[in-house]
Amino acid sequence: MLAGGMATNKDIYFACFRAKGYTVQSEEEREQIVRAEERANQERLVQQKERERQLREEAIQKERLAEKRRVDEEKVQQPQGGPKSYVYLPGYTEEDVPMVLIPEGEFLIDKNEVTTQLYASFMKTTNRNKPEHWGDVRPELDGDKPVIGVEWSDADAYCRYYGKRLPTEKEWEKAACGTDGRIYSWGNTEPSKSLANYDGQFCLAFCNVYAEKLKPVASYAAGRSPYGLYDMAGNAWEWVEEKRLRGGSRLSNTHTPGLGLQPAAPSGEVTRTYGRRYLLGFRCAQDVRLVK
Repeated sequence: MLAGGMATNKDIYFACFRAKGYTVQSEEEREQIVRAEERANQERLVQQKERERQLREEAIQKERLAEKRRVDEEKVQQPQGGPKSYVYLPGYTEEDVPMVLIPEGEFLIDKNEVTTQLYASFMKTTNRNKPEHWGDVRPELDGDKPVIGVEWSDADAYCRYYGKRLPTEKEWEKAACGTDGRIYSWGNTEPSKSLANYDGQFCLAFCNVYAEKLKPVASYAAGRSPYGLYDMAGNAWEWVEEKRLRGGSRLSNTHTPGLGLQPAAPSGEVTRTYGRRYLLGFRCAQDVRLVK
């Protein structure tokens, strides 16, 4: 409407359409509708993101509850007592680590994987850098868990510092399966959760791998090798001298090519560890002639 009450052609056009019952929107009305739709879309996106966040939290909670139930079931299945109490002793050091003589091989090998308690002592003495995920370690609770996040150079340095070395691949295989041609360290029966820590779930956001995924060394007496070695399958992969990994990890299953639970399945030389350091552990070996 022009000044003085004169109607414009646009006003007359809108008036005619309204008189015939049509809905005619002005530019201002259309802009208001667009802004309202944009606000509605933003609210839907916020609601969608909030719902996704809730679903993620629910999934994490379900996984933790499932893991707790599985741990409780394993505790019932595990034989009571046993030889693992030594790892809780105050002042337990590398000198106290039990080693097993492998017949006709002229070498000894650690009965268990190197634990966080032992590795903490090594770092304190040598000022070596902390391995990945070390921040998850609770010293009062995880001293008997295998140390993880360890590169080959760290494992090699640890063993050499204590007058030992990493086992060769052939030595590791013999220690794991003996000479009777068995498929797994415990024999030829299919794996079960009473024999090894394997076939687990990935550690999601806010997950503590030491608290929720790894098991104390010497937990699976029924899964020992012919020579009495623990955890030669599952829990943490183990470095050998040739820069390969053996024995599988808590994520491995019977179908994992190259890095499964079967000790006879070699991995090939490992040249890149990014993204899986949280699975890497080790144990040491020693030549018999070096033992006093």
